[in-house]
Amino acid sequence: MERTLISGELDQAVAGPKNAHSGKLIVSGAGELAHAPARQGLVDEFWLRVHPMLWATGPRIFDGVAPSAFNWWPRPPYRSGVVWLRYRPATG
Repeated sequence: MERTLISGELDQAVAGPKNAHSGKLIVSGAGELAHAPARQGLVDEFWLRVHPMLWATGPRIFDGVAPSAFNWWPRPPYRSGVVWLRYRPATG
C-alpha cells in the first residue's frame, strides 16, 4: 500500500493522488479529515461498518455535509453481526 502526504487546498491535493493511482483513495475515520472531502463533494463512495454496539458520544461522520442522495450497494453481514454498508452518490 502506497501512502501519500497531501498538502495545500484539499480539492487540489486530493485530485493529484486520485488521478495518479489506479487504486482507491481511502480516508478512515469521522473527524475533520473525513468531513472535509464529503462537504466538498470529493467522495465517490462511503463505506460504513455498523457494529452491533451503541456509544452515547463520539464523532458523527456526516456532520456539516449537505443533504445528498445515495445509492446503496448491498453486502451480506459478517458472522460477528457487523454490517458493511456501501453508498455511492446518486447521479441526476
